[in-house]
Amino acid sequence: MNKKYLITIILSVIFSIFLISCENPFMMGVAGDYVYNIEDFGRGATPKVHYFSSFASLSSELDFINSSSVFLCHVINLSGDIVIGETDSFNFTGLGRMISIRGGRIIISDDATLEIENGATLILRDITIISDTTKAVDVGMGSTLIMEAGSNITGSGIVAVAVSGGTFIMNGGTIYNFRRIYEFAYEDGGIITINSGSHFSKNRGAIIYGREAPPGLRNTVDGNGNIISVIHNNLPFRARNTTVGERETLSITIDNNGNITGNW
Repeated sequence: MNKKYLITIILSVIFSIFLISCENPFMMGVAGDYVYNIEDFGRGATPKVHYFSSFASLSSELDFINSSSVFLCHVINLSGDIVIGETDSFNFTGLGRMISIRGGRIIISDDATLEIENGATLILRDITIISDTTKAVDVGMGSTLIMEAGSNITGSGIVAVAVSGGTFIMNGGTIYNFRRIYEFAYEDGGIITINSGSHFSKNRGAIIYGREAPPGLRNTVDGNGNIISVIHNNLPFRARNTTVGERETLSITIDNNGNITGNW
């Protein structure tokens, strides 16, 4: 076999492997005419870039985003408001799949939830999520939510982020203005709820609590709800009720037996 031809075949195979794994060292953070944040995906990633201006256009591509075997990395650019209601399915799923979503606003109502499932990773950057529902975002088993600079989760709902066996990493952004509390004493509102088998870490960003904040930025109605609730066997048994400032770091891990480690 011609030596040059053999080298070409080998390089093509290597390139294909890097493309599928989102770790292509031959690309320098440009997909088409879009320059993206390399740190979202790792050095030299090659994501598929999408542009959406409505939930209808976004939902039509969710199957592709969640099932493509060629593109595991996706950048979703939003313009305007994406409104999600009770009958809308809005989830990202798939082991090793990484989705960075930015721009515009996602408005969640009618008890809808943005769900991250089955090992997927969702990165929020320069985007606002507004929710008046039971929970805005649910991070399922083995999945990851990452908040970066410019991202906000706000609204009049109960829970901003429920970590249900997954990982929530806060590198920036703000969580504020969640005002409703649950009807029952044992469900008295966790702006972030961390269930058994989950991890939460905060490196930067702010979580603003109750009476410590200006009226427009308060979490919970009267300060009785928890800013962070750690839950085991469906009951909260440890909580934090003070604002978490921009530079304060937190780390919380709870295993399936209810053992808690970390600093918070």
